[in-house]
Amino acid sequence: MNRIEIKPSNIDYNMGVLHSELLVDGVRLAPQALVDLRYLAKSVQTSGNHDIFTCSCGCASCAGIHEPIFVQHLPDAIEWHFNTIDCFGGGEELDDAEYERLNRPGEFRFDPAEYQTAVEEGLQSTRTTIAEVRDMQSPRVDYSRKDIALLTTRMFSDRDHVKSRRCLAREFVVRASDGMFITTDGIPFSISELSLPPELTRLYGEFESAKCFPRSKQDVAKYELFLDKGRIFGMALHQHLDRPCAVKIWYRYGRVVKPEVWSVIEEIG
Repeated sequence: MNRIEIKPSNIDYNMGVLHSELLVDGVRLAPQALVDLRYLAKSVQTSGNHDIFTCSCGCASCAGIHEPIFVQHLPDAIEWHFNTIDCFGGGEELDDAEYERLNRPGEFRFDPAEYQTAVEEGLQSTRTTIAEVRDMQSPRVDYSRKDIALLTTRMFSDRDHVKSRRCLAREFVVRASDGMFITTDGIPFSISELSLPPELTRLYGEFESAKCFPRSKQDVAKYELFLDKGRIFGMALHQHLDRPCAVKIWYRYGRVVKPEVWSVIEEIG
């Protein structure tokens, strides 16, 4: 089994960004990139493609990262599958032939309990470092201290059993802008990754397809219907969560009102 370790490394005082190191068997991966703690925490319990490495701006390609890491949960292991250069960077100075030679497929295999412990320890050391350094915001420019405080490695009752597991979130947020997306305790999810009942997934589908954002006075009726659906979704969702938590529906106003303003539509908790 491979062993993973996450620890804060250095601080960019100009950007107000904390850099973390992610090491596997003592070797640091993607030293030119930042560790996206949201996706690292998500990988503890959820299979799929995870953008574990990124740039401080949030765009992984800026740091030479061109592919996510595919994380696979097995009964006795958590596996990472990757292409060495595309997933960890370092190919900017290589010619095409050298790039192809070095960009080999690879795999890490971790013990699930050790993996979860290591990630949780990394999150805690990050919180401690941020608390001790004045003006330090987060490990990425679009994080807040609250985002880091919310992050957890145990969002669900079970590891990777999407259909049966229960959500243990303290905060569940549905946001609407050009489409819908969901975060639980600050970690982004698609609807297929959450164990929501059919009536809620159908309602989410209506959200996704409607896109009835007010661009003119004629859109007001559609907008009101959209808000009603948001309230219904929030209230129904709250009944299916494993424990009481804040359920928020957010909507980003269109040009008719004030652009780029987040507004709370519904909060239940």
